[in-house]
Amino acid sequence: MNHLGVRLAGMSMACAQPTIDGLKPAVDPNIHYIEWMTLPVDSADLVLVQQVIEDSKRAPVAYVGATWCGSCKLYKATLESETMKKTHGGVQIVEFDLDQHRQLLAKMNIRPAGVPHWEALNGFGLSSGSHIDGRAWTADTEAEMAPVLQRFFDSLDGT
Repeated sequence: MNHLGVRLAGMSMACAQPTIDGLKPAVDPNIHYIEWMTLPVDSADLVLVQQVIEDSKRAPVAYVGATWCGSCKLYKATLESETMKKTHGGVQIVEFDLDQHRQLLAKMNIRPAGVPHWEALNGFGLSSGSHIDGRAWTADTEAEMAPVLQRFFDSLDGT
């Protein structure tokens, strides 16, 4: 199965490990990375989402964005910062495109009012009911996003 996961590591990209390929995550607590799985457009299904969740020890979170979304672009531009790596340290992000994954999102009981949108997932890949979106802060800056996302991620128990 071809996974498009990305692990943003606190070291050079040459040393970065893929998110899900059967390898165990780095055990060095000084290495901060984001577990991120971008779902493919043509073969995304609930089974793949469940496999990503099963392969991770982190709390699963659906991130819903869109290619046309300016706030989504600003958020993703911050992900290589050490602050955002630490902020995302306890979660496994599964990325969905609002336009491409609408049917799958509906099956998962995820109905974002807008993007960017983060939704906690249970072990079956369905919404747990807990979510936030880009309206949770006033500006799309790392300084505004990181503390709000940290509180949301800290509230998740990984189930």
